[in-house]
Amino acid sequence: MDGLYKKIRMRRCVCPILIELLLFTTLTLDITAVELKGKVFNGTLGRSEASVVVQLVHHSAQTAEVLVDTTNAEGLFAFEIQGEPTAEVPMLLSAEYEGVPYRSDRVTDLSKEVEISVYESTDKDFSIEMISHHLIIDTKARQATQILIFQNTGDRTYKTGTGHGHGIEVPLPNGLIEAGSDISGVHTHGSTLVDSRPVPPGRMQLSFTTEVPANGRFVQILKYGAPSVDAFITPSTAEVSQTSMQDLGPVTLGDRDFRRFLPE
Repeated sequence: MDGLYKKIRMRRCVCPILIELLLFTTLTLDITAVELKGKVFNGTLGRSEASVVVQLVHHSAQTAEVLVDTTNAEGLFAFEIQGEPTAEVPMLLSAEYEGVPYRSDRVTDLSKEVEISVYESTDKDFSIEMISHHLIIDTKARQATQILIFQNTGDRTYKTGTGHGHGIEVPLPNGLIEAGSDISGVHTHGSTLVDSRPVPPGRMQLSFTTEVPANGRFVQILKYGAPSVDAFITPSTAEVSQTSMQDLGPVTLGDRDFRRFLPE
């Protein structure tokens, strides 16, 4: 009887230890590494690009991890990461080529190879077009905000350098020499607004804010013509004594009332 009791007691001591070991093993196996693969492709020359440094920023709930790799002779790169990306926590990839940073689309699926397109550069702006121009004038604050949508229709990045006098140039409204923008690289040079960011093929947005001239006359001349132009003036009851645009009457955008104007 004593021997049987000792056997039962020994079994009770052993079981909890075995359970703990099994739980520990299961947790360890859940942490697995996955591989992200991709390539850098030169959209100007139509070839894979070797020796390009690629950076991966992998965000998790607690940290942000930065990994770096260099493309091989076939333009390929690879990263080993812990956990797969999701729509809520995507991965960001970037590559720098000839001093210009390029980014991939947001990575949420590792079953597809990631491609980062890079381009040769040009200092000629013949492929730059402005496809949309929006003007918002707040008469009470006496401020005007302009939103310009540019498109590079070529296969080279427009890049003229950095600093004053380089990049996309936009004349300021008549009589003004100051403007503000939240976009890095945008600054004024005399009566000209300069956006020194390189412009790769595709679309780019520029926005800036100026005062309304003291005489109330807002005259804007642009270097690049736009097929789509509209102006919104708030409040909608503001008096407009003279304009080269057609008054379409009051409109509501969000919780604000405007009067909308379009070219004749």
